[in-house]
Amino acid sequence: MEASGKDITTACKEYAVAECHKIAQCNPWLIAAYFEDEAACVKRYETTSGCTARFALRGTSQTVAGLAACTSALTSSTCAEWLDLDPTALAACAAKPGALADGAGCGNDGSAGIDCAVGGFCRITGSGTQGTCVLPAKDGQACDDQDGPSCLPWATCMGGLCKVSDPAACR
Repeated sequence: MEASGKDITTACKEYAVAECHKIAQCNPWLIAAYFEDEAACVKRYETTSGCTARFALRGTSQTVAGLAACTSALTSSTCAEWLDLDPTALAACAAKPGALADGAGCGNDGSAGIDCAVGGFCRITGSGTQGTCVLPAKDGQACDDQDGPSCLPWATCMGGLCKVSDPAACR
């Protein structure tokens, strides 16, 4: 239990409730199409999202306080902010880098490399759940947005290579 007084299971349940309520509020057709109702959505998020597993990843940045802050931001966001993944309104929900360096072993639960260091990506080979942290690719380097590495934020992966539209703008 963290200083916030919440345990991991409670924090994950509260996040699931907030996420499913936001889906019901902003995209009600998704609830009907994929979950049947809001309660079924919560149940599925609780059992399949990997929320509690993220806390066990070696080097993870996930904390109960961080998840609670994301839940609060999610709850107070408008539908427009939520649908657009507004980086200001939902700043508390942005993945924080973990502690594992480039080349370190990592576990992937679909959580954007929260166990890998700044900008890192957990590259999984085959059908397993364990992989290797890789740093984002720079302009001209090989990239793969699906399996990693992704490009640095100002570059785009095109044809397997990172491309910066105007390199002078990035200096």
